[in-house]
Amino acid sequence: MNSTGYGIYIEINVSDLDEFEKRTCFGPGGGFEIETDKNEEPGPYFHPLLATLITGAARLNLAIAERLCFDAGLDWAFLRHRQHGDRQAG
Repeated sequence: MNSTGYGIYIEINVSDLDEFEKRTCFGPGGGFEIETDKNEEPGPYFHPLLATLITGAARLNLAIAERLCFDAGLDWAFLRHRQHGDRQAG
């Protein structure tokens, strides 16, 4: 389910180039030149804005659930499952 809800919208396919090529990388401070032997092509459904909104909505749902649990007097509980061969304490 995760791949259809998020993964397909952020898919980038990397392939090897036969030789190094100059490319321009862009960021908040502008662009800068690099040399690389990799090529990146977006997947068929690439949509980074949609992918970040899906992730943000999932985190918001978790935060809401956590708050509802705390308001109901519940708390976190963790259980470590003992694996075969683990030493027993004591």
